[in-house]
Amino acid sequence: DRAVQDRIAPIVYPMLGIQEAPGTPAWRNDFDHAPMAYLSEHVVTGMAVLPAAGYVESLLELATIQCPEANAYSVRDFQIMAPLLLVGDRGLDCVTSYEPVSQTAIIRGLENGRLGGGQMHITARLSGHTNPGSDREDLAAIRGQFDRAEDIRGFYQMLDRMGLSYGPMFQTVRELFVSESSDRILAHIAIASELEKGLDQYCLHPTLLDACFQSLSAMLGESENMYLPTSIREITVFRNSSPQAIWCLGIKTHQDSRFIDCDLVLMDEDGEVVAILRGMRSTAATKRERTDNFGDRVKRQILGYQWN
Repeated sequence: DRAVQDRIAPIVYPMLGIQEAPGTPAWRNDFDHAPMAYLSEHVVTGMAVLPAAGYVESLLELATIQCPEANAYSVRDFQIMAPLLLVGDRGLDCVTSYEPVSQTAIIRGLENGRLGGGQMHITARLSGHTNPGSDREDLAAIRGQFDRAEDIRGFYQMLDRMGLSYGPMFQTVRELFVSESSDRILAHIAIASELEKGLDQYCLHPTLLDACFQSLSAMLGESENMYLPTSIREITVFRNSSPQAIWCLGIKTHQDSRFIDCDLVLMDEDGEVVAILRGMRSTAATKRERTDNFGDRVKRQILGYQWN
């Protein structure tokens, strides 16, 4: 019955997936179908990892179900407990459960056909709001506050040297500006044309939000650390359908050797506020891979026997 359901059920919530059974507050998705293949292009230190932005999208989709009268949705106290690896030869379900009294959502990874609690990946709280209308920012005025434009090709090469190797679907930063004090960024982000089909099924497409997180790396300066998103105090999205392109204003509020904290404002092409993130924390992970004088990776070389 489950296999039949997977084949014939329509895709309504691309990240959240299919409800386990009518009336049960649990949804699952194994991401093992063509429309979700782009997720494998999010690679961290050589491994395909479900992006933090993918979890956020799952929770936003869940919020639209739980709060059908709302037109704005909040995810609070978002915590990443462990990464979810996207391994092609291992069947893994991403299971999202919801407790309506506490408004708490939990995302777990569970091997196909296995029973039990599985690995906990995410905890968060959800809510919905009736929003009379989002604010509008003066994009031209904001753009005028930035003098330094980053080379986009060089930016993605820098991320690759850190161990963040994004495929074309996740290389969605089109323009990137950094303030003179390196405590603010402004990024223009647009989804790849290959992913525009079905965009209206998303609240905020993961490749857009992930690019917002990527752009914060431009504020790191000479730091040797790679920072990965681990928590968000609150994100509020003021619509239930993803735009094709956004502008992201990122403001660094704290940085040390272990953490970088930022607030973000996401706007559409007309300056209307799409989403606000407060208290986003990224945590230092592994160091950058060693590079030679030309900036290329230094590969490990192991001697081996060769018989003639």
